[in-house]
Amino acid sequence: MLPRSLRPKPKNGRNEPAYLPEVLREVALHRGESQEDLARHSTACARAFFDLPTVQPTEDENLQLC
Repeated sequence: MLPRSLRPKPKNGRNEPAYLPEVLREVALHRGESQEDLARHSTACARAFFDLPTVQPTEDENLQLC
């Protein structure tokens, strides 16, 4: 039996978008930085690399960050 609170782990080693929060948490931990700083930095790098426009978060999205 497994506890209900146990989060699913990738079984086949595939990278899925559902695992991004877990990847972010682990990378931030090993780099010694906050998850927020790492997310901000990786987003800025992706925007620059792919020449993506800057998108302003909606009020609802800003509230979720608090």
